[in-house]
Amino acid sequence: MKLFLKVFLIASVFCIVPLFIYYRLQPLIGITIPVFITLISVTLLFVFLYNLLKPLDHIENIASKFSTGDYSLKIFPPQDRQLKSIASSLNSMAKQLDEKLYIIGEQSNLQKVVLESMNEGVIAIDNDEKILLMNKTAGSILGIQGIDYIGRTLQEVVRISEIQKFFRKLKDTVGELESEIMLHEKDKYLQLRGSKMYDADNNQLGALVVINDVSNLKFLDTLKKDLVANVSHELKTPVTTIKGFIETLKEGAIHEPENAERFLDIIYKHIERLNLLIDDMLVLAKLEEKPDDKVELQDENIMQLLRSVKEDYDLISSRKKITVNINCEDDLKARINRHLIEQALGNLLDNAIKYSDKKSEIEIGAYIKDNMLHLYVEDEGIGIAHEHIPRLFERFYRVDKGRSRDVGGTGLGLAIVKHIVNACGGTIDVESSPGKGSIFTVKLPIVTEIK
Repeated sequence: MKLFLKVFLIASVFCIVPLFIYYRLQPLIGITIPVFITLISVTLLFVFLYNLLKPLDHIENIASKFSTGDYSLKIFPPQDRQLKSIASSLNSMAKQLDEKLYIIGEQSNLQKVVLESMNEGVIAIDNDEKILLMNKTAGSILGIQGIDYIGRTLQEVVRISEIQKFFRKLKDTVGELESEIMLHEKDKYLQLRGSKMYDADNNQLGALVVINDVSNLKFLDTLKKDLVANVSHELKTPVTTIKGFIETLKEGAIHEPENAERFLDIIYKHIERLNLLIDDMLVLAKLEEKPDDKVELQDENIMQLLRSVKEDYDLISSRKKITVNINCEDDLKARINRHLIEQALGNLLDNAIKYSDKKSEIEIGAYIKDNMLHLYVEDEGIGIAHEHIPRLFERFYRVDKGRSRDVGGTGLGLAIVKHIVNACGGTIDVESSPGKGSIFTVKLPIVTEIK
């Protein structure tokens, strides 16, 4: 439309001027020839201007599309040599820009994917401590969610003084800086590693810090130290006792029949304790060796299993005149690993006998509820205080350390039970209060055989 108006205006001018001259000179010249010449001139001028302006208008329209980022169109090369060269240059420029922008976009997307896939948190700030970048992991570690942090200051977004101090210290540090902090309110250990950012001209742009949550590593390290300390202590006590009585025997007590037999009985007792400790540690190691392996299951009669467990501990319970009752339907069946479940229930029954008073009663039983097989051991023993229950299944954890050793416990029985239950895909619950006994309930999913 714009092109037509331009052509129309120019054509009008060229038309009016000859007509004006014609009418002025009309008395002197004829009418037919000037009118004819004028019409021809106007027609030729219109065609000339249209052919000249049409390619320019096309180039202008496509160039405006290029300026908005649309490089999908192309300029059709006009016949004019100079305009054809301009059109070719613009097409080439648009193609190169499109390719470069595509590469930049792909690189940007790749960087975003990499940053969001990292297990470490990443925070970048400029020289004014305004946040340039922060990935999701950093937000998750620091508890920052749903905040538009780009362009905001570090103090506004990350309200943890230790991290703010680390960034400030990094400004005055040459090279990399490392530190480890503990967030007491979140009970987290964080490892911080930071360095300054520079551009191609070595001008400082800001600072970059990588945050790694090492809480699990710290917890495992603590468990490892506790395990080494506990194993050392558990081994040292019987070894020291055995060594002491052997030295006493060598010094002459071996010739005293009464004392010699008593000392040998004590030595044998402590050797048995060492043997139990080693056996339990081997069982734990075996359970932890392949935690993801599937447990073999078979259809078993649960009543027969409970009777087998009771028979294994009849001798021990009879020494304390403890009655062990079974509460289970005779025809109750389930797909379980008999060996593992017998061992778990055996450990629970053994503990119940050890920590129950003489002439008391213990009940072991099973039932189906909420599509789960419940196996329980209930006693009338000394009970467990509430604060001890969360740590009850840790290795070597004892509620009453003195009594545990007196009754011959290794401190690994409940840890083994927990591992067995986990391996079978179940859970274990504890209900207890001091002086009122305890109920340990193992819950296993009902598994149907796949044919």
